[in-house]
Amino acid sequence: MNALHRKIMRGIYYAYMLRLISLPGVGQSFLMLGIVIALSHFVSPGNVFKNMLEVRLGELGSFLYSSLLGTEGWTLLLGILFVLCLFSIRGSFTNRYQSYSFAS
Repeated sequence: MNALHRKIMRGIYYAYMLRLISLPGVGQSFLMLGIVIALSHFVSPGNVFKNMLEVRLGELGSFLYSSLLGTEGWTLLLGILFVLCLFSIRGSFTNRYQSYSFAS
């Protein structure tokens, strides 16, 4: 009886994990995690944050523009891909739950 119970519960756990993996944002989240890991290999986040703190507030826009012009192609491509994934994951969640409105 105990072995049968364990076998049934294992099947339920597998079905639950498959359901969690098939949610719309899971694949995109893993892609974004990979992009962040790749970006941290090319760019030091600590140095970028330190440089941003040294810029005056009125010159932040020109600093960002000049840093984008001076970056490597791979870093720029990964940054654009991260932003696209961010907008995509936002769109998938808002489209999914938009129909569940309580206001009628």
